[in-house]
Amino acid sequence: MSLASQPRYASHHLRLGRWIAHSVLIKERASGGFLLAPFTAEGERTIFLSGTITLLAPTCPLSEEGKIEVESLTLLQQEIDRHEGWTLQLPADTGR
Repeated sequence: MSLASQPRYASHHLRLGRWIAHSVLIKERASGGFLLAPFTAEGERTIFLSGTITLLAPTCPLSEEGKIEVESLTLLQQEIDRHEGWTLQLPADTGR
C-alpha cells in the first residue's frame, strides 16, 4: 500500500513518553516516523478513534509519573524526530 493511500489517524488524545496531547492527527511519513498536526476536521482517509492513540519507541518509553499535557505539538514532533523505531498503538490494540 502506498503512503498516499494509507489512512491518517485522529483521536481524542495522543500519548507519547510522559506527554499527552488532545485532538491530534497522525500521518505516517514516507521516510518512517510520524507527522503530527492538530485535528480540526475529518478529511479523506481520516480514521477518527475514540480514546488514546499511543506512539511507542524503544528509546522513548512511556512514563506513568508526571504526565504532562501539552498545548503545542512542536515538543512532541521534536521527540518523534529525535527517536527511531516508532510503533503506533491504536486504542483497541491489545499489543498482540
